[in-house]
Amino acid sequence: RCPVTCSERRAGGLSTVDASHLESLASGGRMPARRAIMVLATKQHTGKTSVSLALIQTARKLLAPSGGTVGYMKPVGQQWVTVEEGGEQIRVDKDAAVAHHYFKLQERLRLSDVSPIVIGRGHTKAFLDGEMPSLAAEAFEARLTSAFGAISAASDFVVVEGTGHSGVGAVLGWNNARVA
Repeated sequence: RCPVTCSERRAGGLSTVDASHLESLASGGRMPARRAIMVLATKQHTGKTSVSLALIQTARKLLAPSGGTVGYMKPVGQQWVTVEEGGEQIRVDKDAAVAHHYFKLQERLRLSDVSPIVIGRGHTKAFLDGEMPSLAAEAFEARLTSAFGAISAASDFVVVEGTGHSGVGAVLGWNNARVA
């Protein structure tokens, strides 16, 4: 099992981690309390998902000898698919669904935590009209915090993929910078 302690897992947050941290952890060293990396871009369709998937694969290879685990999260998604989880139909980001399936994350992570918030077409207007309280600041923050806590508690390293471009979620007060 990975040498990261439970207190370090709970202390986790979103920050950048370089390859030397992964190599240290893989060789039995200690990981800093914040063991996540967030992949961001200033515009859509720039390869965030490809980079995220490559980071997951690389981290898994580096952590495999010590039994370490890698998690993934896309906190805010824009393009969704409908899936079943726990007998319910839920909407999740399409990229998150791909990563969850490909890396067999369902063995440790709920898809609803991997993709906790989806902002689809029309949601911003509905929020501004007061029709979507689930996107209010307190609810949004609680959902993100809960989901990241669950993923980081079950993972030794987490790859977090930002959404779309830097302005997505800004009207709600939750752009990529604030999510990080």
